[in-house]
Amino acid sequence: MSVAKPLELFSQLSEIFQANVIVKYYNRSYVKEPYIIEIGSFAHKNPIREVFVELPECPYLEKATQNQNETPIIDWNSQQLIDDLVCTLQKDRFYDITIKSDDELNEDYFYLYLDFVNIDGHVIGGCRWSYFTKGMVGECDEQYWEFLDQSRRETLMYVRLLGCEHAAYCPDQWEGEFIFVRVNHPYDDFMNYVQTKTYLKEYAENEKKYNPQYAISDEEMNEHIFLDLPTFMKNGRVPISKECCIDFITDDFSDLE
Repeated sequence: MSVAKPLELFSQLSEIFQANVIVKYYNRSYVKEPYIIEIGSFAHKNPIREVFVELPECPYLEKATQNQNETPIIDWNSQQLIDDLVCTLQKDRFYDITIKSDDELNEDYFYLYLDFVNIDGHVIGGCRWSYFTKGMVGECDEQYWEFLDQSRRETLMYVRLLGCEHAAYCPDQWEGEFIFVRVNHPYDDFMNYVQTKTYLKEYAENEKKYNPQYAISDEEMNEHIFLDLPTFMKNGRVPISKECCIDFITDDFSDLE
């Protein structure tokens, strides 16, 4: 998706979801409601839903929306806007995207970064990481494999819909939290951070400082592993040692296709 070019992004979202796109912005300087204002809209010729895109904070939009009582004038092709958005996306910001159909209860959302899309647990049923990985250590029944297959097929639908290449799964607590918060980094930097176990070293240092009772030894670090899910499935789902902790899972869905 054209994350760095807002006009192209809005057009893509409109076509993908067959939706009118409404663009919003939150200006922290506002002293009265509404704090989030509409700054643009883009119509689809046959819409069946609406997509709301909240843009991240950036200097260009802060200036364009500084007067709350005036309709902002925004040049969506402005190089300054594009540069500002890329700069802020390289930090810890993202596009906050909400999809609404005619049924107000039917709502979905995701977060769009420069190199990643965060669907934040939607398609694995909101289960705990321990349940999601239990089959990989041999602690499950056939119902689990049905759950995993359905969850992966739903994830694959998102991967195809949003133009992604593959999916990755990790917990959002403990050592996994250090991975989870790095999705604003470029893909190669992110993968190097994971594969070198830098996240685990940082987690260990953090625990040693604040929770010494949970500190990880160098020997225990060797028990933390990564898993390629299609390879695991193709190799007969041979359980991994229960002594291991699965921190990160990659999935290109090649065993499903």
